[in-house]
Amino acid sequence: MKQIEELLKTDRTREQIAEIDRNILPVQNAEGKWGFMDKRSSEVVIPFLCDEAEGFIAGKAEVILNGNWAMIDETGKIIM
Repeated sequence: MKQIEELLKTDRTREQIAEIDRNILPVQNAEGKWGFMDKRSSEVVIPFLCDEAEGFIAGKAEVILNGNWAMIDETGKIIM
């Protein structure tokens, strides 16, 4: 829910917000790293390797890895 509240504070359109995949959510571990969890199973589906992470929109999520922005797919593969 916090993620949705944060998105509402951005300049993203309602259509972009509606496209967010609510089943795969960014989560932060105790060490401050981000990964992604499947909301339905509560399993971590992408390991905690990211410095920052955005939610998935249309099958892609922006993350920061080793200080650089990247785009990943739902398997964690870097696509941009």
